[in-house]
Amino acid sequence: YTHYWSVIDTESREWHQAWPQLVQDTWTIIERAGIALTGPPLYGHETTPLVCEQNGIMINGVGEDGCECLVLRKEETTVTSCMTLERPYDLVVGCILLRAYALAPGQFDLISDGYWEDWRHVRQFYAQLWPD
Repeated sequence: YTHYWSVIDTESREWHQAWPQLVQDTWTIIERAGIALTGPPLYGHETTPLVCEQNGIMINGVGEDGCECLVLRKEETTVTSCMTLERPYDLVVGCILLRAYALAPGQFDLISDGYWEDWRHVRQFYAQLWPD
């Protein structure tokens, strides 16, 4: 179970306006999800995920509840992926990616191995945070 994304034009006005909001909203997602997460450098232990405008977003589940690290950077232009194997942190990863798409729909491409129905828990969580 893997998610794939890319930013079409990292220099676009839409993406530049979306990025600071996405970073801020990522903290909201993390706090409300209540899932044990980790960030660099100790992915095997619960640590504070990396979430900042300059260095990007780096999040993984802890220990056996993790898989690949979500790495999302403002200036990344290549297609990037994150395999979550639908482990608990997939809720956070999926919600961050949906938020990126919602904030910059013309610049953020998002696809997944999963079907839209597989995203039900992510979509429900997203709707709790941003009901509009």
